[in-house]
Order: sequence, then structure tokens, then C-alpha cells
Amino acid sequence: MTKLKLSLAIAAVFVLGNLSGIALAKRSAKRMLSPKNQTAAIERRFKEDAKRLRLSPTQEPAVREHYKAFAANILTLREDANAKVRDALKSHAAQIDALLEPSQKEIFQKLNQERLSRWKPLRD
Repeated sequence: MTKLKLSLAIAAVFVLGNLSGIALAKRSAKRMLSPKNQTAAIERRFKEDAKRLRLSPTQEPAVREHYKAFAANILTLREDANAKVRDALKSHAAQIDALLEPSQKEIFQKLNQERLSRWKPLRD
């Protein structure tokens, strides 16, 4: 009986740990994808670099402008990449859809909607 209780307790710890890990991963992924957080991360990087490099008062504004341009470039690249991924997914879905029977097409469409709904909270 003691072994059973111990086994159940260990299983409960693993399940709770897994659930909390999933929740934290979703939360941090959402934060990392945010353009606001991306810009803040680059600003923190600038401040650390400026401090460690001991930039002079004349250097700091010029270096800051480069970091601002870098942030804008990263956001543009991310938007472009997201658009390309969306296009690739649409093309892939259309190619698969063309090979399926009508009943399979319904299931495939439902699968894609389910996947989209799982990603939606991360994008919002």
C-alpha cells in the first residue's frame, strides 16, 4: 500500500510539474514574440553595451541610433519571415487538399483550424 501511495505522489508531482512547465512556456513564448518586448530587449542590450564600453557623451547618441535602426530591422525581418511562413503554410495546405477525398478534406480543414486556434493566443 505504501508503494502505491508513493507511486501516486511521484506521478502527481510529475504531472503538476509538466503542467506548470507548459503554462510557463506559453507565457514566455507570448512575451518573446511581442514587438514591444523585442524593442525593450534591444534597449537593454544598448544600455549594457554603453556601460561596459564606457561610451563618451558624443558616442552614445550615435551608437543609440544604430541600435534603433537594428531594432527596426529586426522587426521588419520578423514580419517578412512571418509572411513567408504563412504563404508556405497556405501553399502546403492547398497541395495536400488537392490530394484528399472530400471527407478527408473536411478533417484536414478541421485539423488546420485546431492548430490555428492553438497558435492564436501566442500571437495576440
